[in-house]
Amino acid sequence: MLRIGPNELAHVEYVRRVDNELVPRMLDYRARIMLAHKDDTLRQYVLVLGEGRVRGHDDPRTHHFWLGLSVLYARDLDPERCLREPGLAPLAALGRGSPAERAQHYREALRTIYENGGPRTGDLLTCSTVLATITLDATIIERIIEEVEMTVADFMRDLPWGQEMLRTGREEGREEGREEGREEALLESLVWRLEERFGTEPDVRPAARHLAAWPDHAAAFRAVTAAASLDELIGTVPPRD
Repeated sequence: MLRIGPNELAHVEYVRRVDNELVPRMLDYRARIMLAHKDDTLRQYVLVLGEGRVRGHDDPRTHHFWLGLSVLYARDLDPERCLREPGLAPLAALGRGSPAERAQHYREALRTIYENGGPRTGDLLTCSTVLATITLDATIIERIIEEVEMTVADFMRDLPWGQEMLRTGREEGREEGREEGREEALLESLVWRLEERFGTEPDVRPAARHLAAWPDHAAAFRAVTAAASLDELIGTVPPRD
């Protein structure tokens, strides 16, 4: 959630693929945010990173319901446009193109980030690789990392997930690396949400780790929106089904 102007908030939801719970979840978020920020107007955005299409959120004629979501599909993005800026380069492998073209876009994203990423290089390389798993097979990702310029590959080997990602020939190792990447992405997303709500407090990361362990990730993000304090979050338990 971002403050984009005086009395204006933006809520952005990133989803790997669309499911039937997305629209009700966005409605639930809207209700909670409006209760917490009664004097603000709210705009909601959904960025679909992988498969699916959002339906049923704006249908006043048939279902008499209009939520007003702004929906963006990563698969419609122009990868060339993404590759012009390091901050957008991680999205290149999700944009338009065949599997072979997306593999090339991922390769170019690694080079763009390494050459121009500055102090955010490590985070952007990690983000680019985690997102690439949505459209590319892990073996292709590993091969590309091995094929890029030696300086880039060396840099990536020093990242927390680098050694696991570069191991070849063992399916168990590849699956573990993918899972670690997803867990790291979840943790960092929770940290970002918590910092948006409560600032850069020392307890933010412990609270994020606590929430990341919940089996229902959507419930964890809803808890961030509803909580009045970090202490309240650290003491919560996952809701029962």
